[in-house]
Amino acid sequence: MDVPQRPPGSPDEGRRQARTHEDDAESASPRVERYSTARIKSSIKAFALGKAISAPLTFLLILLLAAVMPRPEYAAYVAGAAMLEIGIVLGTCGMDWFIQTSLTRINVNGSRRQLRHAIGWLNVIVIVPYLLLATGGWLFSGPLSAAMSGVVSPRVLELYALVLVIEGPTRMLRDQMLSALLRQRAVQVSQIVRTVIVLGGVLAMMAMSHEIDATHIASLEIAASIFALVIAACALIDLVLKQRSRPNASADLSAWFNRRSYRLAASAYGSFLLMMLTGTELTTALVARYLGADATAAFGFVCKLMETSRKYLPMDMFYGVLRPATIGRYEGAGRDFKVLMGDVNRMLDANLIVLAAGLTVAMAAGDMIVGLLSNHNVVSPPWLFATLLLLLIGHSVRRGIELLCYTAGQSGAYLRGAFSCLLIPPMLITLMPLVGHPHVAPLIVCVVDVIFVAIVIHALRSAGLPVHLDLSRWARLTLSMLLAGALGWLAGQALPAPAALPAAIVLSTLLFCGLVYGLKVVDVQDLNWARSLTRRGVPDKA
Repeated sequence: MDVPQRPPGSPDEGRRQARTHEDDAESASPRVERYSTARIKSSIKAFALGKAISAPLTFLLILLLAAVMPRPEYAAYVAGAAMLEIGIVLGTCGMDWFIQTSLTRINVNGSRRQLRHAIGWLNVIVIVPYLLLATGGWLFSGPLSAAMSGVVSPRVLELYALVLVIEGPTRMLRDQMLSALLRQRAVQVSQIVRTVIVLGGVLAMMAMSHEIDATHIASLEIAASIFALVIAACALIDLVLKQRSRPNASADLSAWFNRRSYRLAASAYGSFLLMMLTGTELTTALVARYLGADATAAFGFVCKLMETSRKYLPMDMFYGVLRPATIGRYEGAGRDFKVLMGDVNRMLDANLIVLAAGLTVAMAAGDMIVGLLSNHNVVSPPWLFATLLLLLIGHSVRRGIELLCYTAGQSGAYLRGAFSCLLIPPMLITLMPLVGHPHVAPLIVCVVDVIFVAIVIHALRSAGLPVHLDLSRWARLTLSMLLAGALGWLAGQALPAPAALPAAIVLSTLLFCGLVYGLKVVDVQDLNWARSLTRRGVPDKA
């Protein structure tokens, strides 16, 4: 029996052609439009709007906690939060870079069914390490408290173990999976809700004249993390449900979930464990052990200011967009290393220019700023804020090199450099009680950062990759920062108290801007590139 032929213009024929076009679009490779300039700009706008809302809320929370909590309780909160951050890093098991690279590449080159399948597996994998770590933290809360000379009680550590089991998977879902797929609106909503819940709880206790201790903050963080997890999970479920696949599409993930990918995760995890030694969490624990509660409170507050400053550096602020976008552009350009190197250099330059401006102000008026923001409840050692901000220079360069290594498939080079971090603990343990000041910690880390960068660059060049960093620009930027900061500090010291702070800030900032212009730290090409980011119709190769 013959099957009647449908006319070309019939509805069934139109649906068949639509399915054919959909299949063709799904199998097109590379699908760089998912990381096109338009999509990147849209994600950056969502990211910027979210940060514009969350930044003042986070900053207000930091100031309130330092101002209203008794100093021993604030020290306990700082130590407990440091343990939480260590646990979150330990629980990644290298999966953050695995997620970023695999999901981005599947999103560019794979099918919708493969993307859904990958998201399902990754959600199962990320939960297990945090369950194990939280259980260990709960069981060994007593020994951990004793190791920090009782600055933080076992009860606070037990509560932060509960925070860990919720906040760890939340960050993997939100900051890794959703960010890799450029779902920044959901990312920012989740973060804002978390901050609002903690801040709202603190304000409510203040309104009731309730004394706030570390257990209250930890309990608020448990509730806030639950809400943030629900929002991130709902966004991911919505994304998965919208990823409709054709019935015969492949679900095979062997092109992305293979031995090479697992080696990348193992290298990333080893590197992260070593790089933790450069962070302030270890230093905070050692300050608690060797220098006492008062020093821990001061160091913790200044670290919070430094970490807040770090989050709003250009590269860090937009990293959730820039990392998947850079990987996507690299894949779309046929893995052209010059494209990758150019993107990383631009990010580094922008980060370091903003950081140098902040360091200039910190040199000129950092101690006065710390006293003002803490309502003089925290007595900071001289120059501690400026010294801690030096850590952000190494952090910026490490982050750029990390992006370079993992995107180019050279995770082993990054791991070899990270072994230099093993120098940090013995130097800290030896020198901190000997010197008696926390300043020694960031200075040691800065020295190790130089060694780390030299090792990694040598390894990349040995692999045949033409790595180049704009050292001459960085030298001119450093000179501008030192001169402007020193002159601003002298002005602040010479003037009476009411005028000293604004004069030091204004003078150092104006001098810095003038020197940056005079020494041509920023040129016309940089300005054209910056303007291109906000101009319509910019091609993806820009």
